[in-house]
Amino acid sequence: MDEQELERLAGQYADMIYRIALNDTRSPADAEDILQEVLLSLFTTTPTFESPEQEKYWLIRVTMNKGKNHWRSLLHHSTLPLEEADGYLSQEPDHRALREAVAALPRNQRRAVDLYYFEGYSTSEIAAILNAKEATVRTWLHRGRQRLKKYLTEEVTL
Repeated sequence: MDEQELERLAGQYADMIYRIALNDTRSPADAEDILQEVLLSLFTTTPTFESPEQEKYWLIRVTMNKGKNHWRSLLHHSTLPLEEADGYLSQEPDHRALREAVAALPRNQRRAVDLYYFEGYSTSEIAAILNAKEATVRTWLHRGRQRLKKYLTEEVTL
C-alpha cells in the first residue's frame, strides 16, 4: 500500500476507528493507541479491497479485535473516567447525554447500538462483524434501546 492510499484511508476512517475504540476502551489515550495500531496493521498487511464497504468492514473488525486484545492485556490495569472523553462527546447537551447513555450500556449492547445507529449497518451486517447470530444482535439492540429510553427519560440510572 502506498503512502497516498494510507493517508486517504486514515483520513476517511480515523474518526470511525477512534469512536469504536473509545467505545470499547472508554479511555481517549487507549483509543488513540488502538487507532495507531489499526493504521499500522493497515500499512503492514497491505490488504486489497474490492469495495469501500470491504475497507470499512476490515477496519471495524481489526479495531474491535485490537479493543478485545486491549482488555486481555496484562498491562491494562485502569481506565480513565468517561468524563475525560469530552473531545469525543458532543458539547450539545442532548448529544452528550445520548453518548453518555450509550457508553453506559453493556459492551455487546453498546457495540450493536453504535454500529446500527452511528455507522449505519444492518443487523445482518452487525452479526457478521461481531460473529453473532442476527437474532442475538436484534436482542442486544432491543435491550439497548430499552435501557437508553429509561436512562434518557431519567426513570432509571444505569
